[in-house]
Amino acid sequence: MWEALGRRLRRNYIAIFFVMILVWVFKNLSQPTTISTWDEFVVRASIGPLEGTWVLVLLESPLRTIGLAIGTLGLQQATAKSSHLFSGMIAI
Repeated sequence: MWEALGRRLRRNYIAIFFVMILVWVFKNLSQPTTISTWDEFVVRASIGPLEGTWVLVLLESPLRTIGLAIGTLGLQQATAKSSHLFSGMIAI
């Protein structure tokens, strides 16, 4: 299951998450002016009534998803080959 989830994340979503996070960070760093402190970045990260600290905590979820996609690169649970599956069958 983890292998399939990781494969789907890598093929479809990792690039989307990466670009979205990168653009969001760049936007917070540069607009309307460049920031000079971490506290200013946290203040700019706020979305509506949600404080910047909570937004950064919620940002952890897509980052963990990217980590899962990268972490499952080496998993290969499919060990059976099709030739072994049909070796006991009688040919007609």
